[in-house]
Amino acid sequence: MGMRTMVMALQCARRAPGASFARPSTQRARRKVACQAVRAVGHEARGLEALQATERRTQRLLLVDGTAVAYRAHFAFSGKFLHTEGGEDTSTIYGFITNLLMLMEMKPEYMAVVFDAKGKTFRHELYADYKGQRPPTPEGLVEALPKLHKLMKSLAIPIIQVPGIEADDVIGSLAVRAHVDGFLVDIASPDKDFFQLLRPGIRLLRPSPRGTLPGLVPYGVEEFESEWNLRPDQFVDMLALCGDPSDNVPGVRGIGFKTAPKLIGHFGTLEELLARAPEVTTKRARTQLTTEDGQAAARLSKKLVTIKTDLNLPVLRQPWSQFLLRQPPDGGCSVMAALDALEMAQASKRLAQLWGTA
Repeated sequence: MGMRTMVMALQCARRAPGASFARPSTQRARRKVACQAVRAVGHEARGLEALQATERRTQRLLLVDGTAVAYRAHFAFSGKFLHTEGGEDTSTIYGFITNLLMLMEMKPEYMAVVFDAKGKTFRHELYADYKGQRPPTPEGLVEALPKLHKLMKSLAIPIIQVPGIEADDVIGSLAVRAHVDGFLVDIASPDKDFFQLLRPGIRLLRPSPRGTLPGLVPYGVEEFESEWNLRPDQFVDMLALCGDPSDNVPGVRGIGFKTAPKLIGHFGTLEELLARAPEVTTKRARTQLTTEDGQAAARLSKKLVTIKTDLNLPVLRQPWSQFLLRQPPDGGCSVMAALDALEMAQASKRLAQLWGTA
């Protein structure tokens, strides 16, 4: 470090948080103080750059977890027995389209809906019982999915479905790529697995809590840290311990959602926890974490719950212009006709208002 840089650093140190203010009596001490000041100024500058980068982001990409939204719509509306005059069950379609319109009315510039494809994924190869406890897809949802795909194609909304790849991994890879390319990213999903993707510029749109007005609630880094007292990147380490019953991820026996956050909060990472397992104060957790089986279960579970963010597939590398949300080339005539056939006049009206053709 040159003398001029040291002087400037010392001057900046008066304003930089975290810098030492001890009066140096030797050249070595002066250099130490200057280095501390440089680091403090560097941290402050990086924080400012991150804030400015978020402020610069103006284009928004909305990624919809189509499978999760469709399931939620099915179970929320199937009991309402919505039918056309001809007897066609429209309950699931109505629920899904209602949610889709709510998202479109947020007016994102770019949008895609991602569905799980049929068949197994690499996670089944790692763990044969992955999602093994789930019942078959409800018949009403099976019948509704092709109709939903057809409606979205009429809306000119891109649908992505990759054989052998879960929708979570597709969404994760698209979200991170878009974030790097300068987009604000919203992920519409009730799935908590996406918590691990949260960062400035990537947030979730989650269903409103029960007892409140229906709709979607933004959920970002601040909300996550307030709820879990962890960083978003620590969420997979927590799940590796307590498991995920919805996906049949085993976790470590005897460690649940109460203990896991405390352990990761104290040790920082799963790897550090496993390396220092004898230091765990809770007897039951310590007993499991010091066994070969317990450590193997934790490492396997982390692989199962970690969303891939680096998939390099052609469908995920297509130009962002393919994701532009705009009125269909036919002016929306085909989707309006389809909605009329489904006797969804309110949905047609909302679309017309969205496109300015009402």
